[in-house]
Amino acid sequence: MSQLRPPSAWTLYTDRSTNVSGSGIRIVLQTPTGLRVEKPLRLDFQATNNEAEYKARLQGLELALHYGVEKIAVKTNSQLIAGQVRGNFDVKEPRLHRYFSKVMGAKTHFSNFDIEPIPKEMNQRADELAKSASIGGTAGRTEVFLEGENMEDPP
Repeated sequence: MSQLRPPSAWTLYTDRSTNVSGSGIRIVLQTPTGLRVEKPLRLDFQATNNEAEYKARLQGLELALHYGVEKIAVKTNSQLIAGQVRGNFDVKEPRLHRYFSKVMGAKTHFSNFDIEPIPKEMNQRADELAKSASIGGTAGRTEVFLEGENMEDPP
């Protein structure tokens, strides 16, 4: 009898929240075995929605590289960003092209990279973290969740 093995790719969920109080991003990085690393960040500059989306993706990829991830599946509720990274859409705004180039550079550090658009409903935890970060709550704090336990990363 063969055993089912979990997929080897980690999953990255990101989202952004931009409002009059500021901009926040959220990152949820999940291991193949279900361990989750969650990180909300408040941006120190006023960002457009698409800039914040790219910043979230870039920060998430950097976090994945920090943990030694080699294979990653990126899930995003931004069809534009997914299409641009896949090469289906052009990046027309010069300010976005800077972020796009950095994401494409980070992409080369993974042996397997996939990006897929998903419905907003499938990205709820990242959405909650981004909204909290945009108004200053829990920004910058990294939490690791393992089987219902909560362990904070050292500062």
